[in-house]
Amino acid sequence: MVINIQNVSKAYGNVKALDGVSLQIRDLDRVAVLGESGSGKSTLLALINGHIRPNEGRKKIYIFPDGKEITPQAQNALLKGIEEPPAYGVFLFLAQQADHMLETIRSRCAELKLSPLPADLLEGELAKRCPDKDPQVRRDAALRSGGYLGQAEQLLKQEESLSPQAAALLNAYAKKDRSGIITACFALERQKRETLLELFPECRRMLSYALSAPGLHPV
Repeated sequence: MVINIQNVSKAYGNVKALDGVSLQIRDLDRVAVLGESGSGKSTLLALINGHIRPNEGRKKIYIFPDGKEITPQAQNALLKGIEEPPAYGVFLFLAQQADHMLETIRSRCAELKLSPLPADLLEGELAKRCPDKDPQVRRDAALRSGGYLGQAEQLLKQEESLSPQAAALLNAYAKKDRSGIITACFALERQKRETLLELFPECRRMLSYALSAPGLHPV
């Protein structure tokens, strides 16, 4: 989860416990709140937990960057906060697939579906971010990603450790090239058992990306 608060203030009568505090806590961050007694530490923690409301400030945003990492028990624990959210609070759940989130969560949220990028725009952005990669390698990654930039970048990172045999098979699959798939499979018959044992996990890992991309389907 990512927590983001901006310009938040909290006063008790004439005593201002927090004054224009901004804070961002990213996933896996370790944060220590230090200060003398009465400096506002408990107030800040209570505000982050949603136990109290700020007097001033913009929205407080809770970001859950990977829905599949949230257990069903944790999602159920969040239900009450989502059903009756504080006026200043916003919950953002990010997930590659809708079924990573419980139906009870999804029914209480506005669902925003992100569309794939056009091929020329995706390849242009990959060229900016990964200029050291061969253009054909970038095109193949863009095709296998189904039009999603983050997935394409991940594929390019994994491409460095991908064997030529796995690359040939997966590229043929991504292009829906039946003859290319058959040719790649025939080539595997000449490989030793040890080579195949290393190759199959590569193919399984990369095919899982291909099958999860909306733009790709089994050939």
